[in-house]
Amino acid sequence: MNGLAHDAFARHVWSVQPQAFARGIRDVFIAENLYVFATCVIKLSFASTLLRISNVKAEIYAIYAVAGLAISITIVYFTTLMINCHPIHFFWTRLLGDTSGHCLDVEVLIKTRYAHGVSVATCDMALAIIPTIMVSRLQMRRKQKVSISILLAIGSIASIATIARIPYIHKMRAQDFLYDNMPICMWTIVEVGVSLIATAAGTFKPLVSSWMSTTNNNSKQTPNGSKLTPNHSRQATQSVVSKAQSSEYQSSV
Repeated sequence: MNGLAHDAFARHVWSVQPQAFARGIRDVFIAENLYVFATCVIKLSFASTLLRISNVKAEIYAIYAVAGLAISITIVYFTTLMINCHPIHFFWTRLLGDTSGHCLDVEVLIKTRYAHGVSVATCDMALAIIPTIMVSRLQMRRKQKVSISILLAIGSIASIATIARIPYIHKMRAQDFLYDNMPICMWTIVEVGVSLIATAAGTFKPLVSSWMSTTNNNSKQTPNGSKLTPNHSRQATQSVVSKAQSSEYQSSV
């Protein structure tokens, strides 16, 4: 972010130039909008994955409800961010003495952010519970059920970062904005990053299985590159024994 480049992020307001501080506020505003859309897309991606493997109406309705909640809170939060200040750039230019616009009460934005955080955490928890219910009715060993449930629900690990982010929301009231809001910015980065990694973690199982299979096959190959099958192994052993017996017979003669 430019706020980092201009050495304004995570520094006290009195220790940076006003222009750099305003650029930092602008970058936080842009990052917040990107965060809102990123969390929504990640939830919808994971929900669509569950829809492809579920055939129970109750589960399908629950998944659609989670997706609907994610979309709804995203629209509400994004709209609040857009109408918070008029014109939009007044959100950061007011710090440079601009008086040509106006902003809503900061409490409106804080309450909306709380609602967004709670809703996102709820979606994460629901997307962790639904796969467990789906797997519980399958006819397989308990160990397999546990491993599959963990694999399907791993995309919801980011709820930890979401919940950790909520206690810092009240710091939007702070005058020293870029310094006091450093924890929430860092937890936002962690949340999105962990969500992307965890949601895609399930795709690594076929990759690892394929790699393990290839490794095992290569270990069973002969030096010239051909595979050493059980029949080949027996034939090779018999050939060695026959040669040894022939040599022993010739030496005795």
